[in-house]
Amino acid sequence: DWVICTAPNAQALEWMADSGFTRQADITKPKMQACYTLMLGWDEVPQLPAIFTSQASVRWDVAYVNNSPLDRIFIEHQKPAHSALLPS
Repeated sequence: DWVICTAPNAQALEWMADSGFTRQADITKPKMQACYTLMLGWDEVPQLPAIFTSQASVRWDVAYVNNSPLDRIFIEHQKPAHSALLPS
């Protein structure tokens, strides 16, 4: 039998406390980092920062960020089938 638990380690330990799971101590070994998402939106495209509306030859819809706590920046309304969305 298998159980897949996606709860944070502390919660998993609490939930499985009386389960008889023989490798419960292994639950505390992985170290997790928090992950957050922030979405910014505008009512109109002209209000977007210039970097997002530039008419330069190089257009982008996702930027991978190096050496930063940020991993990626997406331009949501430029993704395929998202053009009807408000700019975000």
